[in-house]
Amino acid sequence: MEGPLAPLPTPYGEESGFGAKNERALSRMIARRDAGRRFWTWLSSIRTTSEIRLTLPAIATVSCAVLLVGWEHSSIEVSIGLFTVISILYVPTNMASWFSSMVARDRLSLNVEGHKSKGSYPGSERIISTLRDRVVRERLRLISAILGGASLYVVLRLNPGTVLAPSLMASGAFFGTVCILNSLRLEGSMPMRSNDFTLLSLHAPTLHDSILKSVLTDSLKAHLDPETSDLWDEWMDSLEFSVRTGQTPRTAVEHVLQSIHWEQRGIIDRNRLISEVKTVFKIAATDSLFDGSNKFNASSLSKLLAHTRAWEPGLFRLLDRLHDYVAGPQGEDFEKWRLDLDLPPRCSEGQGELFVML
Repeated sequence: MEGPLAPLPTPYGEESGFGAKNERALSRMIARRDAGRRFWTWLSSIRTTSEIRLTLPAIATVSCAVLLVGWEHSSIEVSIGLFTVISILYVPTNMASWFSSMVARDRLSLNVEGHKSKGSYPGSERIISTLRDRVVRERLRLISAILGGASLYVVLRLNPGTVLAPSLMASGAFFGTVCILNSLRLEGSMPMRSNDFTLLSLHAPTLHDSILKSVLTDSLKAHLDPETSDLWDEWMDSLEFSVRTGQTPRTAVEHVLQSIHWEQRGIIDRNRLISEVKTVFKIAATDSLFDGSNKFNASSLSKLLAHTRAWEPGLFRLLDRLHDYVAGPQGEDFEKWRLDLDLPPRCSEGQGELFVML
């Protein structure tokens, strides 16, 4: 009689390392994509290359127009050379946008080792769609530059005749115009240039509490991209046993952000900032906060606070006026209650932010 059959392999079982190996391989692939993003973004951001990518399409378009007019000093070889150089210059930006789009999808959508999906965070879909639109525009202007050069090359080599040649030259001018229009849209900013907060520049805050309890903390949190917001929540949870007695992570971080804001205004120096941090955090946590290797430290918090101020200057104007009022002379006419508001004199796109502080 035959013995019991051996159990079938379970590659997806909990005790199997099959899934873990796949996740590690996927994590390595994500790391390679991020390395590619950093390289191509650096190559695309070399000094003056952005200006060159804006200028050359205009020159190429004008040269095509001159060819149509039939100016005796015009040169079709020069026009072809311009479109060739433009095509070469568009390759790094195409690669940068392609890698950036993949990295954003990896960081916001994948559930693998070291990553978790952030699709529930507001702004995730907008970031991915923005990068996808950039990839389309980058490919469009690269293809336009190639087609512009190809149409002029046909005129040079195949001698299409007096009827077709002007049409090909006009098409070269048209493709050059397409390059110009897309360059004006794309060269204004290069996304994901920062390696500290990669997606922060792509995030436009859409949700904001009407009443802010911890003003700077809540406002800063609302302006973080999904990836940084998730890391921020983890960092806040890790501070549970790092604060001094009578403090909570939220109140301690609020005090630190206020102190950093005072340092940015020049009211206190770095030594006073360290002293203020020590009043709410324990020694080990204070050292960690001034350690540049940590994700959230005094320097990175200062950058995030400056980012928040750029989005909501009215809120910071209120805080500055309140501080100046309290720090001033407090005579008999000093009021314990103060009502202040800030409304921008001009609202873009018919929308504005009204801040009221009591």
